[in-house]
Amino acid sequence: MWNLLSIVRELFRRGDLNAVSLLVILTEECLTNDQVLIWWFDSRSQASGNYSSHNLGNRGNTNAASTEATKHACAGFCDELVSLWRLAALNPKLTDEEREEVKVQLQEWHQKAVEKGCTGENKSYCYSAFLVMVMMMIEMVMVTMMIMMMMMMMMTIRMMITMTSVMMMTMMMMM
Repeated sequence: MWNLLSIVRELFRRGDLNAVSLLVILTEECLTNDQVLIWWFDSRSQASGNYSSHNLGNRGNTNAASTEATKHACAGFCDELVSLWRLAALNPKLTDEEREEVKVQLQEWHQKAVEKGCTGENKSYCYSAFLVMVMMMIEMVMVTMMIMMMMMMMMTIRMMITMTSVMMMTMMMMM
């Protein structure tokens, strides 16, 4: 799976549109596996300090250490997915409609992840899901702000190019 993330990153570097398609597939697969989401929520809440271990009885067990390593690997994988989606959303070649599609899709996936974390046996993970939701919303706001700044910079650059062109034409006419 990590190799696929590396491939996605390389596709982004090359400007290949298949990067988003592969990223969609990886995201969908992660969302179908409840355990991956639970470990991601659990790991995130542990990192934020709001953690009550769900494996306290197994701390002396060798399998518990293995489970912890797996949990953190899953959390790292999900965090990398988020980073790659951030790259996808910040693509300056996206039209406003495409950017809106990405936003809607990410919101749907986010809601699906939170719902999975808060249903059935996983009710104890609701607080963790809430924390992840808050963190992801903060990240979305930051990405939105970055997009707005990029759009303002692009408009400024366009204005500078236009002004430079006008100045050059004026200078040529004066000669």
